[in-house]
Amino acid sequence: MSKIFNRAISSEAIIYLILMIFGYLSFFDKTEKIIIDNYDDVPFTIAKALFAFIMFFAVPINLNPSRLTVL
Repeated sequence: MSKIFNRAISSEAIIYLILMIFGYLSFFDKTEKIIIDNYDDVPFTIAKALFAFIMFFAVPINLNPSRLTVL
């Protein structure tokens, strides 16, 4: 179980890191704190909604194994 948990957290961290780097490189000094706020097109508005949907489920899914590990 620990091996699966480590791989899941590592893969999430890598994906978020790649998104942060390319988001920053798109705008440099004009980068806002929330990178996807720099994009105002309809596809990126949809991406924002999908990201919120993903985070709604990702947090509880990731916290449950963490809770079991700590206890």
